[in-house]
Amino acid sequence: GPSDPRDMQVMKHFAKTMAIGMKGKLDEEDELPTPHSVRVVMRRFYNAWERHYNLEIPLNQINGPLAQELGLKNLRQDQVFLTIEDYVILQEQLWFRDHYDCVHEGYRIDNANLLNMHCFSSARLQELCQARFKDFVLVGWKDGEPELRLKVRRRECKGKDINQ
Repeated sequence: GPSDPRDMQVMKHFAKTMAIGMKGKLDEEDELPTPHSVRVVMRRFYNAWERHYNLEIPLNQINGPLAQELGLKNLRQDQVFLTIEDYVILQEQLWFRDHYDCVHEGYRIDNANLLNMHCFSSARLQELCQARFKDFVLVGWKDGEPELRLKVRRRECKGKDINQ
């Protein structure tokens, strides 16, 4: 009969097949994916299958036995920060080299403001785009004098749970 993803042996075989078929970016020596990459692909499959059939699939095989069997390395990509030069290029693209015909120039101003807020705050894009008036503080004090500043309150923040 057809393979059922709720059968753990089927899912282990599927995860192994995915891991062998994927090309890793961080492991330049063997070009194998990381356990995290395999987990992301498998989680996408699990979520789509669960939505379609309204059933749950048990996990976690990828980080342990599969990683050991295939020799998957637990590597992380180095963090890359936006430099001032990158920021200037982004703003120049938006204002001078963007050939998109905006219905109203206010859209371009909104995009520039989102870029400014995202670059100069620790807030995530979702926090800025879904923020309401009560999430922003516009006036602050510095050395006893009023100062205009913007502060985003964290009401909604995306967390990354290892068990998702």
